[in-house]
Amino acid sequence: MRDEWKRPLVGFFWLLGSGLFASLGFVLLASDLFPVIEQKVVVQFLVFAQWQVLGVTVAKLGVDNVVFAAVSREPDVTFEMVKFAFFRAVPIALLFSIFIYVLFGFEFSVACFVTVVVDFFSVMMISDRNARAAYGITSIANLLNYPLFFLSIFLMSFLFDGFNLELMLAVFIFSSVARLVWLVCTDIERSKLSQKMVSVSFSVGVQQVLNYAIFKLDQIILGVLFVGFLSRFDGLSFASDFLFLAKMVELITGVFLVAGIIIFPKIAIEKSAGFRGWWGLIKNYYLLIVFVYACVAAVFYFYAALFRDGIGLYELIPFLFQSFLVFPVNLMTFSMIRDGYILGLIKNLFLSVVVGCLFFGFVFLVDMNIARDALAWFVVVQLAIFLMLGVVGGWGERVRLYG
Repeated sequence: MRDEWKRPLVGFFWLLGSGLFASLGFVLLASDLFPVIEQKVVVQFLVFAQWQVLGVTVAKLGVDNVVFAAVSREPDVTFEMVKFAFFRAVPIALLFSIFIYVLFGFEFSVACFVTVVVDFFSVMMISDRNARAAYGITSIANLLNYPLFFLSIFLMSFLFDGFNLELMLAVFIFSSVARLVWLVCTDIERSKLSQKMVSVSFSVGVQQVLNYAIFKLDQIILGVLFVGFLSRFDGLSFASDFLFLAKMVELITGVFLVAGIIIFPKIAIEKSAGFRGWWGLIKNYYLLIVFVYACVAAVFYFYAALFRDGIGLYELIPFLFQSFLVFPVNLMTFSMIRDGYILGLIKNLFLSVVVGCLFFGFVFLVDMNIARDALAWFVVVQLAIFLMLGVVGGWGERVRLYG
């Protein structure tokens, strides 16, 4: 057992280190610790960053999850991605960038198109290498993306008086390209592997978008509110406080997801397990679960107390619940994708998002001020409903994801 877990644990700390630096960068940027960068520039970039991630999510159409699940099950498999990118990812990136132009402007549109295309290839290669336990390669790749970006802008903001949004976006593009160059230069020999063509259907892409929505729809809505209802939502102050807490959730989420890369293949839930399978996991690891969640709660409390005295316990609670639900929701998602229950996964995601949107929409129409609090809570509602649907057995029928 010790040897079986030794390499995964080493991989966990490799990936955790690189992911932690990226998440800390977002936290520091959202915490207003660098007054030389204007608050408006910070909020604009943080809002844009969520839309850029959504663009990558739409462009990759769920292929990264299929690659990871397939290669972790069959290590002698490799996937051809250039043709897929040319006919699907690049056109999607172009259309999405046009939308970003309408919403944010030309500079954001250019940065969006370039980084979505580049990140598509990077994410595919990272999924493949993680499935092969090449954690050192992927952790260095991740260090060359957001950590390099944040280090660069923090240094440049102090060195140059005229540091602005355009320069920030240029550095964002550079760091994205740097990651892909590293992955290409360190790629494995694939000539002896069995090459497969991705036969991912439109349904897998829908799943990815819905999966993104149950976690990040609050920040996407915040972007629309920031553009269209800024004055009515207390301007930069509300957006800054909300993003401050949301980025802490992402930091904790990053830790859980890195753990998931190592642990999910070993503890994946079977369809037939149902509630008993989840209860068995809880009984086996309840001490670890209590310890981890207590640490999460403590980190959240001290984080808010250290950087934002004006944020109370009530504002923290929904973001804390989001953090608690991240691991089980992603375990459920991985288990259903691995065994080919993509249609049931889409159904559960769709129902969760619909209920969450109805909840927020109703509150928004009743009172816009109350809706600000509901913006964080409706993500909690979505995650809880999705988990409940999966536990009670709403998996549907299997479909073939690659061939």
